[in-house]
Formats: sequence, C-alpha cells, structure tokens
Amino acid sequence: MLILAALLVAWLIIEISAIPVEHLLNYSFNYTTFDWEVSLAVLLLLPLITSVYHFMKYNYASPIHSIRSINTGNKSVRSRLVFLGVQYLFTFLLVVLSLYFNKQLGLMLDTDPGFRTNDILIANLVYESKDLDYSEEKVRQRQERIEALDNELAACPYIEDWGASYADILNGDYSSSFLNDRGEKANLNVRLATPHFFSIYNIKMVEGSLPDLKDAGFLGVVVANRAALKALNYTTCRGAGITEENSFIMRGRDNPLQPIVAVVDDYYGGHLSQGQKPTLFFVSNQMSGDVYQIACTPGKRKEVLDFLRKAELKIYGSEDFEYSFLEDSVKEIYAKDRQIATIYSVFACIAVIIACLGLFGISLFDIRQRYREIAIRKVNGAQLKDLYPLLFRKYIAVLGIAFLLAIPLAYYIIHEYTKDFIVKASVSVGIFIIGLVIVVLISLGTLLWQVRRAANINPSKIMKTE
Repeated sequence: MLILAALLVAWLIIEISAIPVEHLLNYSFNYTTFDWEVSLAVLLLLPLITSVYHFMKYNYASPIHSIRSINTGNKSVRSRLVFLGVQYLFTFLLVVLSLYFNKQLGLMLDTDPGFRTNDILIANLVYESKDLDYSEEKVRQRQERIEALDNELAACPYIEDWGASYADILNGDYSSSFLNDRGEKANLNVRLATPHFFSIYNIKMVEGSLPDLKDAGFLGVVVANRAALKALNYTTCRGAGITEENSFIMRGRDNPLQPIVAVVDDYYGGHLSQGQKPTLFFVSNQMSGDVYQIACTPGKRKEVLDFLRKAELKIYGSEDFEYSFLEDSVKEIYAKDRQIATIYSVFACIAVIIACLGLFGISLFDIRQRYREIAIRKVNGAQLKDLYPLLFRKYIAVLGIAFLLAIPLAYYIIHEYTKDFIVKASVSVGIFIIGLVIVVLISLGTLLWQVRRAANINPSKIMKTE
C-alpha cells in the first residue's frame, strides 16, 4: 500500500511537472509501454525484495533467536547506513557531473570560434536554384532578378559586406584527400568561397595574399588555414602546392599541382569538441546561391531586415524569407550539451533531496535510540562539545566513504563521455571540493536540528521514561 501510494504521488508529480519540464529540457516526453512496465515492476517486485530477507531470517531462525532480536536495532541501523551510503554515492556523482558538464558548456559558449558571429545575418533571399527550367528566357529572368537583388544589397547603408553561396560558415564544406608536392596524403575539408567570405566573418590572413581573381575561373586559387598547412607538412605557403588524390577538383587542368597562395587563421566551424578543421578554400569571384551571408552594421539589425523585406517585395513580390542570426546558430550547436547539463543539474538536486530525506529518517531512528546513552553521558559530565562529535561521527564517515568512491566513478564517466572531444574542460580538484561542500553543508543542516535536540535533552526526564 505504501508503494502504491508512492507510485500515485510520483505519477501526480509527473503530470503536474510535464509542461515545465518540457520547456526546461526542450524535449517532448511521451508515455510508452516501458513506463507502465516499470511502474508495475516497482509495485510488485519492491515489496518482494524488501520482505524476502526478513522472511528467510525469521522463517528459518529458532523462536528464541527471533524473540531476542526484537528489541535490537543496531543491525537495522547499519543496513540503513549502507543504503544511505549508496544514496550519497549517487548524490556526489550527480553533483560532480553536473558541475563538470556546466563547466564544459560554459567553456564551449565562451570560447571564441575564431570568426565574427555578431550581427551576421544568414538569409534565404532567392530560390532560383529550385527552378529547373533552363530555357534561355527563364535563365535570363533569373539572372536579372539576382542582379537586381545584388544591386539593392550593395546600395544598403546598413550592410558592411555580403556574399551569396549555398551555405553559411557552419555548413557547406566537405572532406577529400589531397597530396602535397612530395606525394604525402592528408584528409582535408574543402570550401568554395569568395574574398567576401573572409571579410564578412573577419577571418584574417596570416601569410600571403589573394591575387587578382578576374581570370581565375570558377575554382580560383587555393587558400589554406594553419591546420591544413600543418597537415600537409608545410611550414609556409611559399612554394607549397596541393593536388586532390582523386583529381575531381583538378580534373582538366594543365598543372594538377596548385599553389597555396595564402594562409588564414584557424576557426571552429562546428562543435568545439571537433576542434579546428584543416580546411582548403578554393577562392574565386564566381559564387552564387540562395543563401546570403550579410554583415550588418552593429545596432542596425532591424533596419537591415526592413530593407530586405522591401527588396524582396520589390523584386519577388513577397516580404517573406527565411533568416537567422549566426550567433543563435552557434548557440544551437550546443543545445544538446545545454540539455545534458540541465538534466544533470536537475537530477543532482533531486538526489540531494532524496539523500537528505533518507538521512533524516535514519538519523531520527538512530538518535532516538541513543537518548538513554546521551542522558547517562550527560549525568557523568559530558558537555555539548563532547556530544556533537559523538552523534555526527558515523554520518561524517558515511559521507566520506561515499565521496571517495564517487571520485573515480565520476572521473571515469567524464573521461568516457569526452574521450572524442578535442577541446574539453579540465577535470579540476575544484569541482570535487565544491561538490563535497554542497552535499556536506546540506546534509549537516539536515542533521543539526536532531543532534541539537538530542544533545540538549533533560537527563532526568529520559532516565524516568526510557
């Protein structure tokens, strides 16, 4: 009946908290058959598990042994302390993991990705690529609309720079194998770009420069980032050259070995844990696409959006277009990490509450049994400073053991979860100390009222009633 009541309360809490939890975790939960199976298993198996020990003990024990054990509670307290220790083990574990994953999330959100994210607007302004009619008249009309839009953007006083492509900086690249001039192979990312790409995202060139791209053709010239130059075993772009292993990009060229004309800074083009990708940029003036990457003048986002709506209405007869700001897209990359940090924090709080409830129940039972001992000690001259360590001692020991066991478990879980991360937060001693302080303070606060009450009992009253 107690377990049935607990299940009903649990389901009531689930129903009440469903909507706020979905908003907190940004995830929609649906009931499944597994939920009902777990509830049924708890209802039937938990009473069986908790009663089987006592059944076996008293069914096979002699009557005199059973009678003698009626008023002994030491073994009961010890077994309850073991369960309390298990509760604290999981509590320390969840608190430490919560602290670490929040630290990891903070590292990822605060780390500079290496390119400009503020006031960068990513907008799908044209949809010409979806028109598969390639008749001469249709192609001419598309070109006129795109040229008209480009002229509008160029005239906008609130736009610092812009460029069109099929994807923004977080998407649109692919990987391929390249060879250096010595035939050594490296797997590198590839991105088609224009000079505007580096200007929009404020990616600095650290060596070399772009030549005149007027006659460079569609693929243009090759620019590498620092990571790509290192992967190709070059220390400088002077005299450096590459060719693609399968010759897809270089097919049809007289000289398949293309020089690297410049080197740019590395940046994180995705999740921080993936590190800075070695990337080759094929830079030319010829670039088109539906996705416009626009660098807005700081503080002029609204004006730019209003301008784009007017331009869309003028050219395409509609004010609707899809857009997002790059800084929001960067944050969205870490949505799962934010969800994991939130889940660990919520469960850590729940674990602390459960552990405190368990501690309260065990300490209430244990300390109440020791009233006679406390009274005798006070009659024999024991002071409060002598009683407090006596009553706190065993619980401090349980906390200490649970904490020591939680340290290697937490380190193992963190190591396994982050083993593929190139950039990850350090597992510092601080998160373990903070976790210990949090749990100990809350736990001692739970104990303090009972210990203080027991230490201040009237010995004469206890001696009369116990």
